[in-house]
Amino acid sequence: MGRVTGKEPRINIQRLRKLRSDMGLSLANMARILGCTPVTVFNWEHGICQPDRQSTEALNFLSKELWEEE
Repeated sequence: MGRVTGKEPRINIQRLRKLRSDMGLSLANMARILGCTPVTVFNWEHGICQPDRQSTEALNFLSKELWEEE
């Protein structure tokens, strides 16, 4: 889980929330799928931090449309 630095591609928090909602997943279930904690998913969804490399790869597998356009 990395702090927001502004250099890496940023996750679009609205798209992440929508993806989780559309999949019918709780924070706990989304976290289980991604191999992290529910607090981590919550932090991503609230812009507190950005996914690390491993989580980014897992999120990309679920949807390529989660990232902010430059």
